[in-house]
Amino acid sequence: MKKSNTSIIGFNVAKYDSPDARRAYEVIARQTDGLLGILVFQYAPYEAGAGTSFWVKDGRGIEIPVVSARYSIWENSNQRARSGTPAKVAREIRETIERSSKPRYDWTIAHVWSYFKKTPGSDENAENMPQENAHANGGVRGYTPGTWCAERLPDKVRVVSPEELLWRIRMQHDPATTKRLLSESN
Repeated sequence: MKKSNTSIIGFNVAKYDSPDARRAYEVIARQTDGLLGILVFQYAPYEAGAGTSFWVKDGRGIEIPVVSARYSIWENSNQRARSGTPAKVAREIRETIERSSKPRYDWTIAHVWSYFKKTPGSDENAENMPQENAHANGGVRGYTPGTWCAERLPDKVRVVSPEELLWRIRMQHDPATTKRLLSESN
């Protein structure tokens, strides 16, 4: 992590809030210098944690956020809450912020094996496509469907880097310590 200037760890766990997973977060936090946060997603479904945050202490006793994915972009999963096509996830994000009076600090994970086709309009199922031979039929997967989701969000939603997301979460949780850490890093 030091060689690549990385300060975030991502975990794919069997159950995001299991005692074993929580112990793992604690061990990793205690043993990783300069850890900004841990992003976790459950093996299936990725969005199972619904944006839940845990706090664990690093080796210096500073609280580190462990934040579960709230949404997942995953083909043919529109029947699940907080999961589905880029269009469906964008709608759910819009609805979440409309119901909330406080700032939201959520993240979305893309199931990188899911192929989609970019489709304008409001039909949330239109971006789904048969997965067999999807690439040969113009299907796109990985990062790009996430950008399609972001394009459908209103201007009041800011898409930020994972680092900024974690700093904002830390600032909301413990402003004094977060300001001190930010000043020390400059």
